[in-house]
Amino acid sequence: MVVIIVSIAYFYYNWYFFKYAEDILEKPGTRTRDIVLSFFINYALFYVCTILQFHLIVNWSIFFFFLLAETVFIYRGRWLPDAAAALGGTLIGLALNILFRDVLAILMNVPLAAFDNNTASPGNYKRYPIILGFAAAGLVFQAAHRRSDRSRVKVILKDQKNLHFLAGLMVVMYAYLCLNLLVYYAPGNSLVLKLWTIKSSAAVLIGFGLAAVFTYRMCMLDKYRRENLETRQALENEKKEEQELRSVIYQDPLTGCGNRLGARKAILNAIREKRDFCLCFVDLNGLKPVNDNLGHSRGDDYLLAAVRHLRSQCRKDCDEIFRYGGDEFIVIYYDTGLKTAEERMRRAADALSAEGDSEAYPFPMSISAGIVEGRGRNDLDGLIEEADRRMYKEKKAFSEKV
Repeated sequence: MVVIIVSIAYFYYNWYFFKYAEDILEKPGTRTRDIVLSFFINYALFYVCTILQFHLIVNWSIFFFFLLAETVFIYRGRWLPDAAAALGGTLIGLALNILFRDVLAILMNVPLAAFDNNTASPGNYKRYPIILGFAAAGLVFQAAHRRSDRSRVKVILKDQKNLHFLAGLMVVMYAYLCLNLLVYYAPGNSLVLKLWTIKSSAAVLIGFGLAAVFTYRMCMLDKYRRENLETRQALENEKKEEQELRSVIYQDPLTGCGNRLGARKAILNAIREKRDFCLCFVDLNGLKPVNDNLGHSRGDDYLLAAVRHLRSQCRKDCDEIFRYGGDEFIVIYYDTGLKTAEERMRRAADALSAEGDSEAYPFPMSISAGIVEGRGRNDLDGLIEEADRRMYKEKKAFSEKV
């Protein structure tokens, strides 16, 4: 009769352990025959170990390795989560078995040796704490199985790094419980040893729970760090994409200068901010004959040479240059008077002209520019048109001179 009760208690534990493992390992559809088969294997294993009177440490170690093998076989998942689940099942079962052995030893006032693996000897009461221990462990896993929220355990099992940490702690706890099994072979009826092992099993159960909570929090911290990194990366990518988009919208691909939209936006901002600036409308002289007679690649060389000399007269991070049309540019000198702007434009024009009709540039190069002050002006189009008129006036004078 007692053997039947023991088998029922163990079946109850075995059933709900695998049901709970099914939940946390996210492997639904566990076959009933697999759980029943594991019960017969493990129970037969316990029975054989008892008959052969193996040491309790050997007994529980064999049980753990078989439970691990069965968990891996039934769920066929990653080895570390499966091992952690099997180790947790063994740890809870062993801790509760030790706890009930010691409580019964105190209540019955018998030595701890009365609960060793020598069940054939008179006065051995091992079967009673086994019934209570496995029944209590079954209750634990049944309660855990019925809980609707098991997300914390799943988070831990999916985090490889922190699961290694928790599994290491569980191995240490298991080894500590195995050392406590040695007291069942100690002579005498020491109350101190009984209280010590009660304390040990309770400490392991509480420590296991605290370790799981701590590991979960570490998992969440790592998750938040990853999400923070991903958010920062996303913001950086968004900023980069915005810059690339701005380049497409506001930048001329050949010269790297701003384009017509960029020029109008810059002038409008300067007007709104009431900044002092000079607007220079620049046109390259003779670009069309170069394109027609020498090809557009030489025309591009002309454009790039003009930009290089115009940029040489712009202050870094202050003045701006834009390609307004095919051979037209706008240069904005901020916080600059008309005379200074004219002098800078003259230097750029002289340097460009000096480089023309050379081996590198076998054609004449020159520019015509119209310069207006933007102080007090609020008409964007009117400002550009006035600079354009002055440029054409200078261009006409240049053509007459040529």
